[in-house]
Amino acid sequence: MSAEIELCPAEVLGLMHLGQDRSVDAIKITIISFIVQGLMKIEENIQKGFANIKRRSVLLKLTENTPAAISGPDGAVLETLAPIGTTGEAMPKVVSRLKKQFGSTLSSFNSQHIVPSLMNRGLIEARREKLMWIIPVTRYRTTSSGEIERNRLLGLVQKAKEILKYLDNDPAQAAALVSTLGVSILAVEEIRPYIAQLSSLMRAYQGVDDFSDSTDFGSVFSLENFDYSALDTLSADLAVLDASFDNSADSSGGDSSSGDTGGGGGD
Repeated sequence: MSAEIELCPAEVLGLMHLGQDRSVDAIKITIISFIVQGLMKIEENIQKGFANIKRRSVLLKLTENTPAAISGPDGAVLETLAPIGTTGEAMPKVVSRLKKQFGSTLSSFNSQHIVPSLMNRGLIEARREKLMWIIPVTRYRTTSSGEIERNRLLGLVQKAKEILKYLDNDPAQAAALVSTLGVSILAVEEIRPYIAQLSSLMRAYQGVDDFSDSTDFGSVFSLENFDYSALDTLSADLAVLDASFDNSADSSGGDSSSGDTGGGGGD
């Protein structure tokens, strides 16, 4: 696979978990990556209502840095949320907007955006098979290059878990791993309680050219617009997103748009 190819968070999740519908997680991580890059932000809004009763809401907003359009699966999320503008929209409405676009379980984000994008990159391919020798289904398998990249990503996730043991004893190594992982670090749940500590660490090492020279895992995410200061509020932002999607889960029905996306090994 070409080293110039950079996968967005949704593509990484889709490739690592090929055959599973991780659309909800993929959309959450995509939004968080926008926040970390300074393209979106989450803010608390308090308004006084009748009898001076305070009404609290949490808004997702675009920022002045938000581009009009981007390519790939993350572009589909950005296009869906573009109408909220810089004035923002309450999180329940944001989730409703996403469900209107991607289905009640958000599964079409995987089937119509993540899977086609991975196919266009030559990382996966479709194969027609018969279930129980009768029912025709389409399953997806990694190509040779896709399997190499998938194994690389899985290795990166394992490396991410090592960050915790380096935080106190070898902060330079921890910073090198964070720099290498980029936005993919958001997919590692064990790291999330330490986001504030990582933020402080990365600001200390930002601008140092050679601290990650000894670590070479290939190109996964561009850090050109990665705003480490945004990590300070990331734990709270994650909690807001998780609660918003969880609160809407009970009202979700089935969605027929996902199709069969069974995974498998490389060629």
